[in-house]
Amino acid sequence: MKKSLLSVILLIKITISGAAQESISGVVFLDQNGDGKLNRSEQRLSYIPLSNGDTIVFTDSRGSFTLPISEDGSFFPILPSHLSTPKGGVQNFNSSDYYQTSSGKIRIPLVSREPEKEFRVAAIGDIQVDNIKEFGFAWESIFKELIDRKDIDFNIILGDLVNDKPTLMPVMKWAIDSLSAESWIVIGNHDLDKEKSFEKYFGAANYAFERGNVCFVSLNNFDHNKSHYTPSQLSFVKNIAERVLKGKTLVISQHIPLKSVRNRDKLLEIIPDDVNLLILTAHSHVVERTIWSDNILEIGCGAPCGSWWRGNIGADGIPVATMQCGSPRNYFVIDFDEDGSYQAQFKAIGYDSSYQFNNWSPAGVTSYELVIFDPLLFPDGVVYDCSKGTQSVNIESEPLGFEELSDSSVIVNLFGGGEDTIILMRRQGEDFEILEKANLIDLSVSEIRQDNYESGYRARDSRKIPLRKLPSKHIWKSK
Repeated sequence: MKKSLLSVILLIKITISGAAQESISGVVFLDQNGDGKLNRSEQRLSYIPLSNGDTIVFTDSRGSFTLPISEDGSFFPILPSHLSTPKGGVQNFNSSDYYQTSSGKIRIPLVSREPEKEFRVAAIGDIQVDNIKEFGFAWESIFKELIDRKDIDFNIILGDLVNDKPTLMPVMKWAIDSLSAESWIVIGNHDLDKEKSFEKYFGAANYAFERGNVCFVSLNNFDHNKSHYTPSQLSFVKNIAERVLKGKTLVISQHIPLKSVRNRDKLLEIIPDDVNLLILTAHSHVVERTIWSDNILEIGCGAPCGSWWRGNIGADGIPVATMQCGSPRNYFVIDFDEDGSYQAQFKAIGYDSSYQFNNWSPAGVTSYELVIFDPLLFPDGVVYDCSKGTQSVNIESEPLGFEELSDSSVIVNLFGGGEDTIILMRRQGEDFEILEKANLIDLSVSEIRQDNYESGYRARDSRKIPLRKLPSKHIWKSK
């Protein structure tokens, strides 16, 4: 059965004539008959956290709460794993069209759900459609792939749904509604507009929820042409860490990578040493892993649009759109265990899940095998037989910085690899060799750049990819 898009992202605009209301009060209850109304026989839910994106309060024994009104007038419950909202689809709940009010109090109906101990998440970067044609590319690729997947428990879409085109928000809402699993949406810098179209269709930009032994927090970390955390956001994360986590893994989803956030140190200072923090980001249209400390890892999740839906049109009618790091258009699949630990997998859109890297060797190099150890991607190690499928390259003719490679070099671009990846290679009849991390441009990027210089595009509607002479962060080479 198709899961609905979880609607706990509650944006409540309180409009009151005269003086501004300073707080809002209400009751959270278990809506057993599904009518949205608090009936005498229905249970009032105690100790449910609610927040305005700064302060966190808990319902009392009668399910009652009082919460200060935030600057934008929004608030939301931080739902535990066993509770959900009764309505499906991407919805923005206003007090006037959803909540039952009585004597100025809000009634928040919730329903029971079966809590999962283990679950799978799709972490999805920039889809960033600029027009209906690009929406068609997205629909035929990332959306249809996710619709066909029945193994995903929920999606996290990490911002830039559109490319400064708020008129496309309704069709993106429709597409996300069509997915097989529920989705949580992060706001991106290209989703912002004066009319607050994102909030209208997708709800609050800062929120939190729990699943299993994991607490998920979404933050809007871009405002007024700069990336930073507001004092309210820092207070929100601090309150989450102190009042909600209780041994849980923390996942922060935000659009802008941490390295580009001006006051990132203030966030990192809040995270206790015993909290395992995973940060999911997008924006840069590259795949990149950063270890900030022993307990803090960031995954730059790439982009389903790749390099902005550009490049030669593939056999499927969709631009190849290779990213600057050499990765294909992608998303990540993250499996969370009962204790909150996790393992991730890079997933190239339209390809089998085994497609994890590109590798090159000069013509005539004998077959070899690769053994890859990676604590995030392959904690138990994985072996690849490269006797077939190795791409051949004439290194002497490479125009863009490969002159230092020998005529027997083997190059591997492990798309989701990081600083703690170990790759071993064994040529036929020889001992294992540890490949070295290399500061190189991906060879497919080099070829695309050469095509750009030579105007080598032959397919109709192809557009040049604006790739620069920049190295990838996940390339290894033999000696």
